[in-house]
Amino acid sequence: MSVEPEDLETVSDHFRRKGGLDHLRVRKWGKSIVIYSGDDSTRDNHARVTLIGPDTWGLSLAHHTGRWERTPFVGELDELLDTLTSNFGAFLEKG
Repeated sequence: MSVEPEDLETVSDHFRRKGGLDHLRVRKWGKSIVIYSGDDSTRDNHARVTLIGPDTWGLSLAHHTGRWERTPFVGELDELLDTLTSNFGAFLEKG
């Protein structure tokens, strides 16, 4: 069970389709996909989705202290991405 290249593409495609979120980038970090903006030297983390079981992901949001805040939201990747953009759009805005 690991993050696959097509998982990264799913997340990137989701933000491209939504519009207004083209500043977001994704990268693999262990069993997580981190959603961030900026470049490697000025990265601003926004959210992450973590693989917690076969086809099951958990959603965490970046806290201003640099720590990750887990949310109670779990589900399939597409479902979590919809939850993220619908309910937590403020976390995805440019910093």
